[in-house]
Amino acid sequence: MLYGDLRMGSVSLPQVVAAMKYVCVTGSCVMSELYNLLQELDRRYFLLNDFRWEFSMLDRNQTDCISEDKARWMVQAVHGKYFSKRKWEYFVTHRPAPGSGVSFAEIEVMLCDIPNRMETQDEQNEAEKEREAKLRRQRLAEEEIEREKERLRKEREEQRRRKDEENKRLEGERIRKLNDDEERRKEEERLREEEELRRLKELEEKQRLEREKRQKEEEELYKDVEKLARDAKEEEKNAKNEEDQRRKNSSGFEIRGCMEACCSQKF
Repeated sequence: MLYGDLRMGSVSLPQVVAAMKYVCVTGSCVMSELYNLLQELDRRYFLLNDFRWEFSMLDRNQTDCISEDKARWMVQAVHGKYFSKRKWEYFVTHRPAPGSGVSFAEIEVMLCDIPNRMETQDEQNEAEKEREAKLRRQRLAEEEIEREKERLRKEREEQRRRKDEENKRLEGERIRKLNDDEERRKEEERLREEEELRRLKELEEKQRLEREKRQKEEEELYKDVEKLARDAKEEEKNAKNEEDQRRKNSSGFEIRGCMEACCSQKF
C-alpha cells in the first residue's frame, strides 16, 4: 500500500512477494529492511515499464499474449548467460494450460528477478554433468556400435572363410572328380586298347591258323599231285616195261621161229 502511494500504477502483488523474498530475511519485513524493500520495488517498477513495451513489440496481434518460444526468448535475452533452463521448464510444465499463449503477468516476476548465480552455477554444473553423462552414454553407444561392427566384420570374415573353404572343397571335389573321370577314361581307354589288342591277336591267330590250314591243305594237295604224278610215271614206266617186254617176247618168238624154220630146212 505504501509503495502504491509513491509510484503511479504501483506493482502487482506477486512482484511485492518476490521483492520481500529477495530483501527480507523472514516472511515479514521489519523496519530496518523497509528502505531496501522500497528500492527493490522501485527497481522492479522501472523494469516492468520497459518489459511491457518490449512485450507489446512481440505481441504483434495485440492479444496480450505471445507464444512460449517468444516468451522464452525474451526471458533468455534479459538474463543472458544466467538464464535457467530448469526454472523455465518448470514454469512451462506447471502452467494451467501448457502450450497456450503466455501473458505478461505470467512472466513479469521471472523477468524482474535477479538470477541466483549459485543456482545458475549449480545448474550449469548439473548441465555439464548431464552433458558428460550424455557424452559417456554416446561414447558407450559408439563403442557398442564399434563392437557390433567388429562382430559383424568378424562374422562376415568367418562367412567369407567358410565360403572360401566350401569353394575350395567343391573345387577339390571337382578336381578329384575330373581326375577320377580322367583315370576312368584312361582305364577305359586301356581296357579298350587291350580288347582291341586281344581281338587283333585273335584275328592274327585266326589268320595264322587259316594260313597253316591252307598250307597243310596245299601240302596235302601237292603230295597228292606228286603221288599221282609218281603213280602216273610208275604206270607209264610199267606200261613201257610191259611194252618192252612184249616187244622182247615178240622178237624172241620171231627169232625162235626163224631158228626153228632154219633148223627144219636143214633137216
